[in-house]
Amino acid sequence: MQCMIGETPLRPYLILDLSTAMENLKTSLIEIRAYSSEFRKGHFNENFNAALEILHSEFTPTISTDIDPTKLLSSEAIKSIFACFKCNVSGAMGSWNDYFTQSDEEEVVYTRVSLALGKAVTALMVAAVNSAYETRGLT
Repeated sequence: MQCMIGETPLRPYLILDLSTAMENLKTSLIEIRAYSSEFRKGHFNENFNAALEILHSEFTPTISTDIDPTKLLSSEAIKSIFACFKCNVSGAMGSWNDYFTQSDEEEVVYTRVSLALGKAVTALMVAAVNSAYETRGLT
């Protein structure tokens, strides 16, 4: 199955600029939130909504020095990293990937939106870190 963000195929390890990667995560969050509302009763929507709010706001983290002690990252890059942290819902007990689907139709949607979110988060984290070098002409 090819992973899609909206109508755009997302290739593995696609290196994107920060702005494009942020938009891809927003699209993925909207799609997975819709799925979660329909099939999962919105249990994880708090995480998805919080990440979207960070991406749409003038978010200023209070612990950015822990993430960027060298002060190389822009505020947009730091905001992106925090949004990625907020929407990471897989991996622990009771997490997104612990639930099972009820039908073949749901399985197809679950797989598509889950893969898209994972790839969008990874692409945005890479873009955020890479942006430190791009903004300083170090690419």
